[in-house]
Amino acid sequence: MDSFGQPTTGVNGTDKPIAVLKKYDNGSYGLLVYGSDFLIRGGELASSSMTSALFMSRIIDDVVALGVNTIFGVVSWKNIEPIEGVFDFTELDAIIALFREKGLYLSLRWNGTLVGHGTDNLSDSVPSWVKTNAQRFPKVKRTEDVYDAQQDEIVGKTRRTTEAISLFGDEIAEAEQNAFHALIGHIKLVNKSQHTIVMVQVGSLIGFKRNTRDYSVAADAKFDSPVPTELLSYYQAKGSAVEPGALRYGWDSFGQEDGEAETLFSAYYFATYVEALATICKRECGLPVFTDVAVNRQGPALHGSAEGKMMRFWRFFTPSLSFFAARLLPGPSSKSIADFVARNNQPLLILGQNNTDIEKIWVKFGNCNALGVALTRIEAIDLATSPAPAHFCLLRDLTPTILTARNSDKKTVGFALTAVNRVDPDCVSSTNTTMCGMDVKCQHLDNQSHRNGGWGIVVEQEDGTLLVAGQAFQVKAKSLSPKATVTRVLDFVKKEVEGEGGGSLRSLRRFTAEDTNGGRAAQMPADTPMIAEIAFYAFEE
Repeated sequence: MDSFGQPTTGVNGTDKPIAVLKKYDNGSYGLLVYGSDFLIRGGELASSSMTSALFMSRIIDDVVALGVNTIFGVVSWKNIEPIEGVFDFTELDAIIALFREKGLYLSLRWNGTLVGHGTDNLSDSVPSWVKTNAQRFPKVKRTEDVYDAQQDEIVGKTRRTTEAISLFGDEIAEAEQNAFHALIGHIKLVNKSQHTIVMVQVGSLIGFKRNTRDYSVAADAKFDSPVPTELLSYYQAKGSAVEPGALRYGWDSFGQEDGEAETLFSAYYFATYVEALATICKRECGLPVFTDVAVNRQGPALHGSAEGKMMRFWRFFTPSLSFFAARLLPGPSSKSIADFVARNNQPLLILGQNNTDIEKIWVKFGNCNALGVALTRIEAIDLATSPAPAHFCLLRDLTPTILTARNSDKKTVGFALTAVNRVDPDCVSSTNTTMCGMDVKCQHLDNQSHRNGGWGIVVEQEDGTLLVAGQAFQVKAKSLSPKATVTRVLDFVKKEVEGEGGGSLRSLRRFTAEDTNGGRAAQMPADTPMIAEIAFYAFEE
């Protein structure tokens, strides 16, 4: 068993998942597929894309041309159980077969009751027999201010019914768990022959935006009741003086600030609802199962979400989740991701990567040891203008080198350099690191005519050389030996992959002093990505 309690052997057995998580000696995490290390070059489809195999067949070649190896696609409850108790996997099976034919893996996202972000868990993904039967499946109620126009002031609160399904109805949890159980059972069966599905996601960006909690009658009754003993166990584990069974603690006992108790209440019931689904996946098929959380939200966190300090709370109540994926929202993200990695000892999968700043994936793979990055809404990407294919092609070629470095605890550093006259908090003017007994610096080219930002990755190798890849930057080094007076480029060799689809690297061209400014710097091309191997040496006195 691995550290997440998942089976770690076998790839095609009847009860053995084809994908499991692993932990490297440097503390980072990776994904094994068929027993081999795997980096995800991912692409997220719109939530409606996998409702039709015909539609997918028309866009699949463009998806493949992007260079992705893993699709992140949605299966909605309403599409597999349109009639209660009657399941239809016809479209899903055809799509899985299509992905298999194209050599793509699939991370399947379950959209049921909980799909958050700005929607307040708008239950668009539930079947009509759930959505239209409010007696069996009550709706969430939210509070709104009552405004008196004559007095020009707020005079009270009112409650309004929303489209979201309440988690506090008597039947919703069992109904959704039955549907999810049917899906997971089907996945397990399909994977025996198709070997395509590598992970399962439960919901996305779960939480309330406009209210702190559900204000339905059933939710009020729960909020006014003593807190569950599991909550007291959590606070005991944190070192709190609470004593389960000694007192009847109310939810208000755990809120010091306005709305804090209500937010905690929402987080507990969201987390335990997700845990029930994650348990089904973990028990029935053993694949990694996760949900996602925004890491760079500009503004207050969603109420009840796992964002920020609530991650620890969620992890306590969702032990069956393998990890929380980091979802990017518009805005700067590098510092947020670094903080997320530092706070949470778990695998790093990044969702929501924008196509227009894809050069920043090198920071995520090189500095943060991400096991994967997924571009958002890939069917809308214009292949003619997108930089994504070039980046993913290069990442494919470098994957064996990056994974070798992780397995041998060698350093990797990725970067995106700031373009001239452009302010970007996620980019740097240069980056320094220590590798192979040297201070290694990656910076802009000296060529003043090149004003765009460079990007790339540097990988420390066993033989003391550096493998570098990217474009529009130069690499300098300074020996850390106190006896060294000058450090120069000893060898600078262009590399290429032997064969199609990745493989070992072979030497293509050996550069001279004309290409290294007299040995002072190894210069990467300004307009074309390149892979190269660099050796430095130092004069000592």
